[in-house]
Amino acid sequence: MRFELLNAAHIDEVFRLWSDFDTVKFTNWNHTPDLAACSDRMAKVISFYSSDPHHFGPYVIWLGDGSFGGMIGADLVDRSMGEYDIWYIILRDYWHRGIAMEAVGQLLRQMRATNRAKRVTASVVVENTRSGKLLERSGFVRDSISPGAFQKHGATLDLYRYSLPLHATE
Repeated sequence: MRFELLNAAHIDEVFRLWSDFDTVKFTNWNHTPDLAACSDRMAKVISFYSSDPHHFGPYVIWLGDGSFGGMIGADLVDRSMGEYDIWYIILRDYWHRGIAMEAVGQLLRQMRATNRAKRVTASVVVENTRSGKLLERSGFVRDSISPGAFQKHGATLDLYRYSLPLHATE
């Protein structure tokens, strides 16, 4: 698996991801069934991330066989505290195959290696039990529940909040 910074050339892959409602329904990514709208959104995402080099990503996930697996990144939340919020979205064709677990582990190793990330957070819709278990297996601890905090895609759902202190690799 390797990560590559998102760029305009990834339009077809990202469109496959964002145009699948079942893939985006428990995420903050908008369902985007139109290629032109996907291109516009990608440009905004790329602009946002390139405006601050302290973000991690957004990365396109390339699997060992060269196929597209999804996207992952970590948004800077608080520079002085070294806090980041991690996110990932995996192409439905690869659900339940360990892709997200491997990608999260790789991103956490990358974040540790920089020594600028001290704490990582994540939010998961309560109904997305597999994602919560993935975070827990990755060392995250569920800190709280935020009732009704997810309001997207026509749903109002509760969110679990997770955190993980990061320590530099020796």
